[in-house]
Amino acid sequence: MRHLYFISSLIFFFFSVVSAHAQSETVVLDTVHMYIRTVPNAPKITFNKENDRLKYTGNDKILKSLLKNEQLLEFEKTFIISKNHKLKRTYSVKVITPKIDPLSEEQSPSLKKTLIEEAPHIFEFGEVMADTTVKVYYPNDYGTTIQGKENKGYPVSLKHYDYLGLPQAWAYTTGSKNIVIGIVDGALPMDSPDFKDKTIEIRKAPLAGGHGYNSGAHAAAKGDNAFGIPGVCYDCDLFGSTYSASFKTFEQLIELSQAGAKVINCSFVSSVYYDTAQEVINELYENGTIVVAGSGNKSWNDNKGAKLYYPASYDHVFSVTGLTYKYETPYDNFGMDKKGNFYAQNIKNYLGRSLGFPDNDIEKDPFIWPVSTATLNPMVDIAAPGVLVFSFGNYMLRPEYIYNKYQSTSMATPLVAGTFGLIFSLYPEMPLLDAESIVRLTATNIDTIPANKPFKGNYGAGGLHTGRAVKMAYELITPSEVLTIANQRFNRWDFSLTAVSKQVVIKNQSFTEKASLQIKAKNSIIIKPNTRLQSSNSKGIKLSIAPETIIKSANN
Repeated sequence: MRHLYFISSLIFFFFSVVSAHAQSETVVLDTVHMYIRTVPNAPKITFNKENDRLKYTGNDKILKSLLKNEQLLEFEKTFIISKNHKLKRTYSVKVITPKIDPLSEEQSPSLKKTLIEEAPHIFEFGEVMADTTVKVYYPNDYGTTIQGKENKGYPVSLKHYDYLGLPQAWAYTTGSKNIVIGIVDGALPMDSPDFKDKTIEIRKAPLAGGHGYNSGAHAAAKGDNAFGIPGVCYDCDLFGSTYSASFKTFEQLIELSQAGAKVINCSFVSSVYYDTAQEVINELYENGTIVVAGSGNKSWNDNKGAKLYYPASYDHVFSVTGLTYKYETPYDNFGMDKKGNFYAQNIKNYLGRSLGFPDNDIEKDPFIWPVSTATLNPMVDIAAPGVLVFSFGNYMLRPEYIYNKYQSTSMATPLVAGTFGLIFSLYPEMPLLDAESIVRLTATNIDTIPANKPFKGNYGAGGLHTGRAVKMAYELITPSEVLTIANQRFNRWDFSLTAVSKQVVIKNQSFTEKASLQIKAKNSIIIKPNTRLQSSNSKGIKLSIAPETIIKSANN
């Protein structure tokens, strides 16, 4: 692995970030989480947010000077409802700071110490929280939410990559030239630095308004090349073909599979089922190629989940719908229309772009306007960001930086295709069912969001999380690791894993009704509390220990 970053969890913990970049100067940062307390009757502390950093806007000249060059992520009261007078004066602070020596554990001068010693008229106490470590890596074209280095790519937000946990995934692998992703959604920009020397055009495709540009870029555009944007599997190669040669029966997909494509992205839709096309998909699956396809852009209003679209709804195709990712709560992107109706938009883990409030009462749980969803139906496997995704194709053709405003599974699908590319880059011989199982098992559970409940059973396993998926794939093939399955509820699908990890742990998890589970572990399987294994599927629940198990990963 050429690049590593180490960063820790932000929730009540101190972060340690270590970047080692081949043939370049090491950049080492700490994201420190602390609590700091003001003196009684301290002046008001206010900030504005600029490019994901906080800028002090208060009137205290000393504090303004102390915070001028600080990279503050958070500075806010968190004990507002407390009756304890000390807690009511306590702020949660997160700040990015450099280490003195990349090879040393010594920290740079503490902001906590600086504030208390140089602004005693405002602050009286502080403490830094303990740390835990998680690997991350940011390529140099990551966009405006990059950490630890300068963005040399397009000046665009790739915050949906943050949602997917891509920096965590890239600490394990950035892809492999031996894993090829097929794109059949339109022409690819062969001469672009993001595609040149990694793309083969199997069949010439129509421009299609840059549709193929978008699919190819988000699946596997070259990363860390100081240009454009990185794709999810940015060191994977690409095959380009056309959707129009055989739109209904998919002969071109067989061609891609036989040429060596491990994953094929289909961001196009047909409304008609063909037995012949299903036989093609079966052949691809048996050949070790997984097809990832968009479920479609017809809203819940159009068919209430009853209408299936293809190829997404064929057996052995991984179907992708859209969800939103950007704002934490409905009150973070909240407004009122011309008729006086309150609304919220683009809230994280909601299946629709636009939310309303029952009786126009903002104290009640919001609901999703059905017209603002992508296609939802029982064949959907996963949801991925489909709104406010940067349009690479639009920029290549115009150019202008824009983000799609409405649900588009064409944008969501290549994110999933790229995720499979990363998994296979770690373990090229992984059975397709194991790879599918990993993507479902590591999805973000969105069942508990009240607004999503009317669509239950029609949005798959939840929200795609590439970081957790790649981490699980790594744990699966690494004898020193512990693989943990947790925090999901499944009542359908077949799940299969073969693990050489030190231990497999199942906790707070259920596989019931039509869900089956087969785990073959080299060492041990531990079942912890709140786990329910009760299947009516004929394949049932089979957990076994096989000491002779061998997995050949890409690094063996």
